[in-house]
Formats: sequence, C-alpha cells, structure tokens
Amino acid sequence: MGAFMPGAVPGRFGNRAPPGITYAAFTPILHWDKKEKSFSGGQFRDGRAADLVEQAKGPFTNPVEMNNPDMESVCRKVADRPYAKDFSAAFAEPLDCANSGVARILQALSAYEGSAEVNPFNSKYDLALQGRAQLTAQELRGYDLYRGKAGCERCHPSTPGPRGEPPLFTDFGYDNIGAPKNPANPQGVGYVDEGLGGFLKRPAELGKFRSPSLRNIAVNEEARAYMHNGALVGLRQVIEFYNKRDTEQGRWAPEEPRTVNKTDLGDLKLSDQETDDLLAFLRTLTDQNR
Repeated sequence: MGAFMPGAVPGRFGNRAPPGITYAAFTPILHWDKKEKSFSGGQFRDGRAADLVEQAKGPFTNPVEMNNPDMESVCRKVADRPYAKDFSAAFAEPLDCANSGVARILQALSAYEGSAEVNPFNSKYDLALQGRAQLTAQELRGYDLYRGKAGCERCHPSTPGPRGEPPLFTDFGYDNIGAPKNPANPQGVGYVDEGLGGFLKRPAELGKFRSPSLRNIAVNEEARAYMHNGALVGLRQVIEFYNKRDTEQGRWAPEEPRTVNKTDLGDLKLSDQETDDLLAFLRTLTDQNR
C-alpha cells in the first residue's frame, strides 16, 4: 500500500511524494545533456523549477501543501513573526511585503537550503573517504554490490568529483524505472503522472522523473514512502522492486508502461543476504545530524 504526506488542509493530499531538500542546492538547471543525450537537472521531480528560489515558491501556494492564497499573504505572515527583524539585519531594510519582501523571503530560504547545515557531507561514507572512519565488512560488500551487480552506480555515482568534491549520489538524469501505481493516490488508482514529459510536452519523456540523491535515503527507512508517487513503502521494498520487477510483473505493473527502462533493472538476482548488504551500505549515506 502506498502513502502520501498530508498538507496544511486536513484530509487533503497531493499526488506526489515530496522530494528531499538536502543537497538540492547542487542540482543544475534543467538542460539537455549532449553527452548522455537526455535531459538533466531542474528542481522538483519533473524539473519544472530552475533553481531553489523558483522551487521555494511552489509549496507556499500549492493547495495540497501550505495552501496560502498568494505570496503576499505569506510575506504578511512572516512580517508578523518575531524573526521578521532578522530580515532587516540581513538585508539592511525592513521586510516590505508591497515591494521586495517576497523576494527576500525566497532569497533567505534558498540561502539556508544551500548552507552547510542542510548539506553537511558528514555521513559515515564521507568520513570513510576522508580516512576518518572504516566501513564494516557488510557495508563493503554492499558497496561492491552498489557499484556492480545491483547497478546503482549508473544513476547514482559514488565517486568524488574531478576536484575531489564529495559525491552527490545522483547523475541528475531522468528515467522511467517502471514504478507501479499507488492505490492510495488521491486522484484515483487510474491516475498516471506524466512527469518530465508532462512539463516539457514531449511524449518521449512521459513517466520520467529525475534521479534523486541517495544521500539520507535510509532516514525513516521502514515507514518512508519512496518513488515519485509514494507507491513503495520502506527501503527494503524499493530494493525488492529493483530486484524483481520483471520476474513478478503482475505485482509491479508500471504506472506509465510506454517509456520504461528495461535494461538497467528489473531482474538483478540479488539474494536475501545481498539485499541486507546493500541496505547496510545505503545506511552509511545518512548524515550525522539526521
């Protein structure tokens, strides 16, 4: 059974599981990757926001999230709070909702989302790269599976960047991995999310969503809703889906069947022990403050 997060209005739910904001600051704007011959980047699961400032506007006025009528009303609420004085200190001017106030709020949000508090790069895996921690034998077996048999590395690279930058565990690319429908979808079991294809109005991109960073993927791993539509609950079920999608097709019928990636997943032949090992490695990607 899938799951969805409630919004500000009781009983009202969205049709997408919310993406994490940690490390989103490193996502490039949506663009065509000439090397990969595919789209890459963009905020939200379908890339429709160019950057964090643009992304920050969405939840405030979304009727199934924060449900504010407009951004000026958001600004007025902020102006009534004790921390409004912090905007005067930061921007050398009062929070003026008739003029620059909304822009200042969005600037402040995006600045925080790009801060070290949100993006600390201090997981056990980071510490191991720095020689300050050592992965266990099981975690190392999981890492070998991640880079090999499980195929995770193809979309979620784990190696540091060319100048030693910590890995982000995403290539920012788009794919239709064949996620099943969510029977709990508030728009009904027949709803099909068009993803990137819906935003770009391109049939070839229907059902494709941006590969998320796997950093902090194991936070609340037993109860968390995964995939763009929240169809899978629990990280173990996600691995089971990647492992057996094509061998248990009746169970994993795709929401959008026309563009499914049929080469990189679906029949990984992972044993139960290998699943446990892979999970052990994924847990090393959790930041210390989570």
